[in-house]
Amino acid sequence: MELSHRIENNICIISINGQITKDESPNIQEKLLSIVEQENYRGNIINLENVPTIDSSGIGVIVSIFRACQTHDVKLLLCRLNQKVTSVFELIELDKIIPIYPTEKKALASFKE
Repeated sequence: MELSHRIENNICIISINGQITKDESPNIQEKLLSIVEQENYRGNIINLENVPTIDSSGIGVIVSIFRACQTHDVKLLLCRLNQKVTSVFELIELDKIIPIYPTEKKALASFKE
């Protein structure tokens, strides 16, 4: 699992490469929290383009990051989910709570609205 981030217009864009499952979740959560809590960004986007699978532990990580962002009054968006990962979010209706965008560009544009 690899994680990288960059800043664009004071929005942190985080890319995850690899599955988000029970074995990887603690490490991913620690890294994500350190990124979203280190600065006062206008928002955070997690790009899941290179995440082939996510399990309940991975969903717990995303919810934890969402709550951390809410605590700091910062938006969290997700983008580029594959169909398998999208299905998991839809099944538990998390897509109704955390906005999901088809592209990074559309997620970024939503901050201008």
